[in-house]
Amino acid sequence: MLSRAYWVPPGSAGRFNFLAFGSYRDAGAYVAPPGTFGDLTLRSGVRVHGTRAEDQNYAFQVGYGLAENQNLSVRYERYSADTTGFGYVDNAALGTPDAPVIDITYPDQDVDKVSMNYTARGISLPVADRVDVTGYYQSNQRHLNLDIFIPFVGPGLPPGAGLVSTTRNFTDLNTVGFRVEAAKAVGTRHLLTYGVDGFRDGSTNTDTLTNIVVGFGPPTPEVSTTPQIPNASFRSLGAFAQMEFGLLPRLTVIAGVRGQNIRAATRTTPGITTPNVISTSSTLVGSLNTSYALTEQLSLIGTVGRGFRSPNLVERFFTGPTPEGSGYQRQTPGLRPETSINVDLGFRLRGRRLQLEVFGFRNEITDGIAIAPTGDTVQGLPEYQNVNVNKLRYLGLEVAGQARLVAGFSAAANLTVFDAKDVKDPSNPVGQTYGSRVGGSLRYDHPDGRFWASYDARHYGQQKDVSISSPVGAPTPRYVVQDLRAGARLFRAGITSHSVSLTLSNLANRLYSETSNTSFFRPAPGRTLTAGYRVDF
Repeated sequence: MLSRAYWVPPGSAGRFNFLAFGSYRDAGAYVAPPGTFGDLTLRSGVRVHGTRAEDQNYAFQVGYGLAENQNLSVRYERYSADTTGFGYVDNAALGTPDAPVIDITYPDQDVDKVSMNYTARGISLPVADRVDVTGYYQSNQRHLNLDIFIPFVGPGLPPGAGLVSTTRNFTDLNTVGFRVEAAKAVGTRHLLTYGVDGFRDGSTNTDTLTNIVVGFGPPTPEVSTTPQIPNASFRSLGAFAQMEFGLLPRLTVIAGVRGQNIRAATRTTPGITTPNVISTSSTLVGSLNTSYALTEQLSLIGTVGRGFRSPNLVERFFTGPTPEGSGYQRQTPGLRPETSINVDLGFRLRGRRLQLEVFGFRNEITDGIAIAPTGDTVQGLPEYQNVNVNKLRYLGLEVAGQARLVAGFSAAANLTVFDAKDVKDPSNPVGQTYGSRVGGSLRYDHPDGRFWASYDARHYGQQKDVSISSPVGAPTPRYVVQDLRAGARLFRAGITSHSVSLTLSNLANRLYSETSNTSFFRPAPGRTLTAGYRVDF
C-alpha cells in the first residue's frame, strides 16, 4: 500500500490549500486455516475461492481562502476495485457434496464523487455565527456475478447433473445531494444548530439470467434479461434543529428535532411488465439528551429519542437469488418505514489516566424490517420476502474503558451484552445477534513518536436468535481472534516524512467465521501479514 498526503489548513484570504492521498491493494486468494469450528472440521490446505482483491482509492482537494474565516473547496474522490469476491470453500471439503455451490464476485466497481464545500467561521450574522454548505454528485457503477450450481440428487440421476444458474447484474447508481448547516450562539450559555439536507438516488439496472440443465445430453441455455431490481429513484428531504441549553453550571440539555420526507418510485424498465410503484412517507422525530457533571471527571448521561428509517431500494424492489445464495427473494414495494424509541442511560468518566463509559440501552422498533419465508419455491430455492414485524425490542449493556499505564503503555477494553426479541412472538428469531462481544488491546507508543506496537484480541460469543429456516443460516460458535500491529517513522527529508506499518491478522491462525449460511461456509482469512508504506508531504 502506498499513500501520499499534502494538506495546508485554511488560512488568510487569497491563499490556496491542498489535500491529496491514495492507496493501492493487491491481495491474493488465501488458504483456510485447518481446525474445528462448531460441527465443521477442515483439513490443511483447503483453499477459499473468490478471495482475490485488487482495489485503489485516492482523492484530491483544492481550497481557496475567500477571507480570514472563510474557505471554498472542491474535492474529487475515486474508488476502483477489480475481481473481489465473497469467498467459498468446496463442498467436498465441507462434507456436503450435494449442497449448492455459490460463487459471488464483483468483477469491477467504480465510484466517483465530486463535492464542493463552503465554510465560514466567526461571521457574527444575525442568524448564524457558523455556516457550512456542501453539495455533491456521486456515480457508482457496479458489476455483480452470482453463479449457483444446484445438484440433482436421486436414484438413477447421472453424476454431475444439476442446474447452472448464472446472473450478471450491472447497476448504475447516481446520487445528487446537499447539506446546509448553521449555528448561532444564543446568549452566553446556549447554542442553536439548524439546517436542511437532501439527496436523490437514481438506479438503472441491467441483468442477464442464464439457466442451463447439465448431465442429460447437450445443454440448452434459457436466457432472461429481466432485471432483479427495476429502474428506480429514492429521494429524501429533511430539516433539523438542535438547541443546547447550559441550564446550570453542571447541567446541559440538548433537544433536537428532525422532519423528513421520503419518496421511492420505480420507472419503466425493459423486461419488467408490472406497473410502476410510488411510495411516500413523512415523519417527525426528536431526541433529548441530558448530561449532569457530578464532578469535573464524572458525568451522568441520559438520552431518549424517536428514530425513523425508510426501506431502501433493495429492500423494497429486489427480486432474485438472495446475496447468500440459499434462497430467492421477492420484492415488497409496500414496506412501511421503521420507527423506533431509543433510551440510553449511563455515566462517563474522564480522568487524567483513566477513561470509562458504561451505558445501558433499550431500543423498541415498530414495523421492523425482517426477511421471512413465503412458503413457495423458485428455481428450486425457497422464496423469501421482506416484511414488517409489528414490534422488535433490543436490550443491551455497553462498557468501554481506556487507561494510560506507565512508560508509554496504554490499555483498552470493551464489552457488549445484547438481547433481541419479537415482542408479539418471542419464539420468532429476530436475526443474527451475538450474546456478547469482548475486546481488549495493549499498546506501546515511543515518547518521541518514532514507533508504536499493539496487541489486540476480540471474543465473540455464540450466535443466537438465528432462524434455521431463513437465508441467515445456522448460528456460529464462539471464537477468539488476535492481531499484532506495529509502525515506525523511518526518516524525514525536507518537508516529507516516511513511515512503515505491519499488521499480523489472526495471529493464532484460527478457523472462524463472522457470519453463517445454510448452503455454504465462508471462513475468515487465516494468519495474514499486511505491510504499508506512507509518505507525507
